[in-house]
Amino acid sequence: MLIKIKQYFIRILFFLIIISLGLILTGSSKRAYSLVSLDDKLSIGQVNYATNELAEKYLPQVSFSSENNEPNIEKVFYEIIDLKEQIVINYYFQWSSEKHPNIVINLADKIWRFVYYRFSVSDLEFIQLNLDKKDGNVVLAKTKNSAMNFKNSTPCFSVKSWNHEFSIDKSINCSGNSKNIELSYFDGSNYERFKMARRSQGDFKTKDKIMNYPFIIFLALLASYYFRHLQKDYNNEYS
Repeated sequence: MLIKIKQYFIRILFFLIIISLGLILTGSSKRAYSLVSLDDKLSIGQVNYATNELAEKYLPQVSFSSENNEPNIEKVFYEIIDLKEQIVINYYFQWSSEKHPNIVINLADKIWRFVYYRFSVSDLEFIQLNLDKKDGNVVLAKTKNSAMNFKNSTPCFSVKSWNHEFSIDKSINCSGNSKNIELSYFDGSNYERFKMARRSQGDFKTKDKIMNYPFIIFLALLASYYFRHLQKDYNNEYS
């Protein structure tokens, strides 16, 4: 009986390893939309801005709740999309990882992220700002779970949960340390490396290739089927 349990356990482990390999090898899709390049200039009203200057000017300030005092943002990536009447800036705030309060769930989450995002447990959360080209005002702010229109006011953002999801909050003071964080242009190589097609995105999205998933499961089942027969042949030979 113990031998059979061991055999089933090895088969399940083998199946999960094949699934993990499939997830690791997929998901690095190229960006599906065009950006303003790092060398381009952008006009707002009568003022011209370099790409990095505009990103620095509108970099959001983030406040943290006392219960979630974890402001250790490692870096902020940015990308800029030039539309007819608006300029869209997407900021991606990077943390080294998420930290669930429950130790077991936290460990399971890190293992999952390590596989799903190919050896990376980094957490990236986005803030999207839409700017009016005429006056430079923010007319729309968007995060994973919220969106808000603005007129002649500044959006404020807060983090109140362990998974760093942003909230748009008019009741807080727009003060934080974002200005001291490294700001980097989100080039194609980093976009693919972080598997952004599998992460939260704003209005401009890159879709993950969902047909990869049934294909991965099919290969895992097929490989497990042959592995089962190899086990049987081995047992018959040495029993």
